[in-house]
Amino acid sequence: MIKRRRYTDDGEPIPFPTLAEAEEDLLYNLNFLTVGNKIPNVTGLRLDGFEETIEAFEGEAVLLDFWATWCGPCIRSIPKMVELDESLPDAEFEILSISVDEEIETVTGFQENTPMDWANWHVGPQGELLQTWAVRGYPTYILVDHAGTIVARQHDLNKDFMALIKDTACGPTGGESC
Repeated sequence: MIKRRRYTDDGEPIPFPTLAEAEEDLLYNLNFLTVGNKIPNVTGLRLDGFEETIEAFEGEAVLLDFWATWCGPCIRSIPKMVELDESLPDAEFEILSISVDEEIETVTGFQENTPMDWANWHVGPQGELLQTWAVRGYPTYILVDHAGTIVARQHDLNKDFMALIKDTACGPTGGESC
């Protein structure tokens, strides 16, 4: 097996994790980030510079969207997320987009022309959240229900996943507010 060396933007090699660190990350993923488990409470930096915890979305279904301005599939999915945001009631559903762009200004500048009128965090390309949540590709979507349980995790907003999001937010019968 060939190990692929990763580098920082400055060209410095990123050290490989120790076996203990890799084991710790794996156990964390198995215990907290697999379908059927409660999502751990984490803190992120909103685009306005303030910190926010995932508990701020308690009681709502949440679609976590790990994305970047340089990611073509991420950008192509924005109209589908706008559709979700507009079609589902605010009291039942929230999108939380988590940018991995290098600079927060890149994201705020992008959103001047492409509004994303829902919750947004910035963690950067080396954010601890990416490592501990094993985000390996973009976009990555994690769907969480009203009780904070992970319902699904995938990389595409296909028709079946869109239906699952709506069912998670409103129930299979659509509910009164949907």
